[in-house]
Formats: sequence, structure tokens, C-alpha cells
Amino acid sequence: MVATDGIMVDWTAPERGVVTDGLRINDNVYQTNNSTITATWRDFVDSQSTVEKCSWAIGSRAGETDVMDLTDVGTAVQATNSSLSLRNGGEFFVTVVCFNHAGLSVSATSSGVIVDITKPSSDALPVITVSSYGVEDSIMTVR
Repeated sequence: MVATDGIMVDWTAPERGVVTDGLRINDNVYQTNNSTITATWRDFVDSQSTVEKCSWAIGSRAGETDVMDLTDVGTAVQATNSSLSLRNGGEFFVTVVCFNHAGLSVSATSSGVIVDITKPSSDALPVITVSSYGVEDSIMTVR
């Protein structure tokens, strides 16, 4: 950074933050919705010229934008796209790119979330039997 006569020149990109899959900072590994991706990000900072805006994208591989191109979200720290058609069993990644006021950028990508819309199936369903002596567990076999 160089400063003269009140003009500051920022030569450094913002610091890389963390991107998580889902609504909170706890990262989702699986999701049961194949039409929506939500991501949350934090710790993208720039001490010289501050972070001006961020964009986000969704890809079928880390860093890719084949599901959704980079989309500007301003200074938001969370975004959702609910108009997707995601493949069951597919893994999807969110990439966030943040820019400072000097136009320099840094990106980070989530660890990925796997879409699983398969309904669970089981040959053995739990049955709880209540008697005058308390609760007893038993198994009922379904064929």
C-alpha cells in the first residue's frame, strides 16, 4: 500500500474467506432438495480499501460455474438460488469471489454438497409397543 497526498493505492487483494454450503456456518454435506442451493460466507476482509462487493457461482466441480454463472450479490454474506434442477447423487460447489474498491479479487470455494432425494427404504421398521409394564421395542418385518 502506498499513500501520498491523501490518495491510497491498494496493491493487495482481500483476504480469502470461508464458504459453507447451507444457511449457517456449519457446512452441509448432504441435502434433500434438488432445486435449491444456499451458501453462506464469512471472513472476506480488506483492511486497505475494504470489500466492495461479492459474486457467487455454482458448479458441478470445485471452482466451476457450469450450474450458475457468477452473480453479483453486493455485500451480502448469504445467497440462495431456488430455480435449479440438480441431479440426484450429484455434488455441487459454491464459489464466492469478493472484490475490493481497487478492483482486486479473491475467491474461495465450498467443500461441496451432495444432493440425495432418494427416499429411505427398510425391510425392518421399528414398532413401539406400550404395555402396562412400560415401553417395549420390537421389530416388524415388511415384505
